[in-house]
Amino acid sequence: MSPIITKFKKNKSKKNLSYFLFKMGGVFIVLIFLALVFVDINVYYKKNQFNRQVNSLEKKMKDLEEKNEKLREGISNEDNEHYIERVAREEMDLQLPGEKVVSFIDVKEDPKEELPDDDYLISFWLSWIGGFFKK
Repeated sequence: MSPIITKFKKNKSKKNLSYFLFKMGGVFIVLIFLALVFVDINVYYKKNQFNRQVNSLEKKMKDLEEKNEKLREGISNEDNEHYIERVAREEMDLQLPGEKVVSFIDVKEDPKEELPDDDYLISFWLSWIGGFFKK
């Protein structure tokens, strides 16, 4: 072989090696990018989950503070007769002697209650048939 051909092959193999390393570097960078995107998505979902938990706990804490305030009010008003009477009427459903209590019941129509059940229909038809034969 002549020295020019061998030199050409060496240059070609160096170019192939550098091109291969360039491709591998690109693949490596893409893989790192995808890994970072995946980690970022996981962090985003966990952050949202923790924010929901924090909001839920803050709401529970607010409700407990309101309940605590009502209890403190009840303790401070333990000697107040009007407060005791109001609590007895509203929470314990008590009444003074001679008073009449009127309760209002909100009746909601249920479509299931509109139709009579099977036992009622059977007894209705049997009584109708029995009444027919009595005549």
